[in-house]
Amino acid sequence: MRLSAYIDPYVGSVGHLLTATPPVCAFPHGMSYVQPRFTPGVKDYYLADRLVGVAAGPVTFMPVNAEGCFASRFDHDLETCRVWGYSAWLEDCAAEISYTATRHGGLVRVVFDEEGPHALLIRAGTAVLDEKGRITAAGPYMGARAFAVCEPSLPYTAEPADGTERSRRGEAPWKGLVLRFNGKTIELPFAFSFVSDDSARKSFDAEVRGRAQEDLSEALAAAWDELLAHFEVDGGEREKKIFYTGLYRVFLRQICISEHGRYYSGFDHRVHEDEGRGFYVDDGVWDTHRGAHPLQQLIEPQVHADILESFIRQYEQSGWLHDFPYPGGGHPCMLGTHTTTLFADALAHGIPFDAERAWKAVRFAHFEGSLLPWHIGPETSFDRCYREKGYCPALRPGEDETLAEVHPFERRQAVAVTLEQAYDDYAAAKLADKVGAAEDAATLRRWSQNYRNVFDPEIGFMAPRDETGAFIRPYDPKLAHAQGGRDYFAECNGWVYTMEVRHDPAGLAELLGGKEALARRMDALFCEQPDMPVYHWLSVFPDSTGLIGQFCMGNEPAFHIPYFYNFCGQPWKTQKILHDICRVWFSPHPLGICGDEDGGALSAWYVFTAMGFYPFCVGSGVYVIGSPQFDRISLTLGNGNTFTVLAEGASRGRKYIQSAELNGRPLERSWFRASELLAGGTLKLVMSDKPCKTWAASDGAVPPSLA
Repeated sequence: MRLSAYIDPYVGSVGHLLTATPPVCAFPHGMSYVQPRFTPGVKDYYLADRLVGVAAGPVTFMPVNAEGCFASRFDHDLETCRVWGYSAWLEDCAAEISYTATRHGGLVRVVFDEEGPHALLIRAGTAVLDEKGRITAAGPYMGARAFAVCEPSLPYTAEPADGTERSRRGEAPWKGLVLRFNGKTIELPFAFSFVSDDSARKSFDAEVRGRAQEDLSEALAAAWDELLAHFEVDGGEREKKIFYTGLYRVFLRQICISEHGRYYSGFDHRVHEDEGRGFYVDDGVWDTHRGAHPLQQLIEPQVHADILESFIRQYEQSGWLHDFPYPGGGHPCMLGTHTTTLFADALAHGIPFDAERAWKAVRFAHFEGSLLPWHIGPETSFDRCYREKGYCPALRPGEDETLAEVHPFERRQAVAVTLEQAYDDYAAAKLADKVGAAEDAATLRRWSQNYRNVFDPEIGFMAPRDETGAFIRPYDPKLAHAQGGRDYFAECNGWVYTMEVRHDPAGLAELLGGKEALARRMDALFCEQPDMPVYHWLSVFPDSTGLIGQFCMGNEPAFHIPYFYNFCGQPWKTQKILHDICRVWFSPHPLGICGDEDGGALSAWYVFTAMGFYPFCVGSGVYVIGSPQFDRISLTLGNGNTFTVLAEGASRGRKYIQSAELNGRPLERSWFRASELLAGGTLKLVMSDKPCKTWAASDGAVPPSLA
């Protein structure tokens, strides 16, 4: 079976509490996402009862049914949803609709049961016929204006959508054109652009003109086969479906919006020459820096180099280093300056980038920009407190906000910002060292210890402090304050955020009372229950899905936590909990992603964990060993070398490591370096169904690069 056939775009299309993951047909990093548009208001895509169109860039295509509505019931048993294309029989239209994608366009086909006449709506902000009778459309897409061109395969007449084509729920009329034609089969090849109508036409001519849908689908499947071939696994078929679907989610983003040597930048609202390097956007680095970017750079070092160059260009065009870049520009979202960690990780992996230009962007973000969550702007008193006193100040319960820059819903998230920024400062120091900024590097290393300033030894948890430096009382680390804990945290509580010290596990252990105390805290974390009905607790923390005790697999701040046992000298506990998490919270079904996917973040965690290692602290160049889900994983790296993990019996439940060898030499530590991975070779793990408490049991020592 071809590898792309393991991908199921419907995995995760039903959400546990919040956002479900849509089924998308697209190339790796492709600009054109083609996907079904379902019943308005239904967020769990797989459970929708109607299809209301096929969405692609600024346009949506949908046949008009016999009642004059652009909606139709459909049946999953009469539907095919694959990475290379989609088809469904539309009950109310008596027609089959299908589609596939190219890098900048795609093709929609509608096959009716009868000859006609028929009608089809092309929805867009504007849609007109050009001088050659082609349909030219434009409209908003991903925060920018996009231009589209379409050439239907049958003769047609066109009229503006006049308000008669309405969905069954009575939404406002869709703008666009209604095409009227005769014939059973109509094809709608299209392409779109962020640059211009002319650029869209160039993509149309290069990618879809005269091409059969079947050939386009095959080209798309082949592109995914080529990428997935970097990952060769032996083991369970169920796990393969989760694994390869996860890779699909990871490598959809970022998208390359270069077109014929140019790109539109939403960061200065101009069209630029791309100088032979793709311009990449559509990211949420708070989510993706933890696993998606590290995974991509192992396989696609040149693509990742272009992504880093794109971040630098975005800073030069806008004056800000953006963690959430979109085609329309930077979006103020979440917290931290985590794009910095990508540059630090690139240094550890030998990914080339212009360090001097990157440092200008990073230095501004760390020394002059505001650290307030969901905000882009110059520093405030909130930021000066962090840089001068070593923590971000929180408000007491009921205290009125004094800073106009604070987002009214997202609030200060003061403890979370302190912890995450300390990690980012650790990463920034590495880049400062690279460019010889010794004084700045020393400051950043000092700031990287700021996590210590929000640890309250009286209660043994990270906790909020007010502007005077006093810890706030009363304070409950389990419930915190505000929806999502947003007075002090970001979507997770104090139990999770106390573990947000990825860059200094030894330091965290010291604060908690030593390695044994850290291990006991971990044991408690996976067992501690809410002190109230779970439905009430989840109403406060709806992002904390995939719960095991207070640990929430469904949200990013928890991703690294299961691996902490390795730094306590108890790696067998990491091995056990990882298998529990993978078995319970990941599956090849619509409910198979236990939280918001967030650009492949959850899937990247699964992929790394299934391979048996994880980038615990991105930027450190250290991978922590977990417990593989497969008997063999062979990873063909972007540099041409191959790294193989052998773990006979892992797919049959043998989760505990008895001994390890790296390239034939005994390995008595539960981690390895990026340099060892990139050199290629074999990590051989002898597995058992019972825990081994001697392998790496003395490995409480932290790798020097994490100190």
